[in-house]
Amino acid sequence: MIADKLILRKEKISERNNLSVKEREEKSARITEYLLSMEVFHTSDAVLLYKSDADEAKTDAIKTAAAEAGKKVFYPKVLSVKPTPEMEFYLFDDN
Repeated sequence: MIADKLILRKEKISERNNLSVKEREEKSARITEYLLSMEVFHTSDAVLLYKSDADEAKTDAIKTAAAEAGKKVFYPKVLSVKPTPEMEFYLFDDN
């Protein structure tokens, strides 16, 4: 099961990395539009995002919309993976 998940993850990352800039921008825009249309986005007080790398879906527009709506925006930071995974979340503050 874990091996299958790792293989699938590797395949999907490869597909994502092979997208053109235009395709990546279009997909990022669709993801942003979809997320911003969700009721849970409008009713939440906070949003947890990731800081996107060059090949990942862009999250800047989501961060901007959330901040403009008065929501708290948090980003994760992995502190360790082994022996026990640890992660902290940091509040985004543009001031």
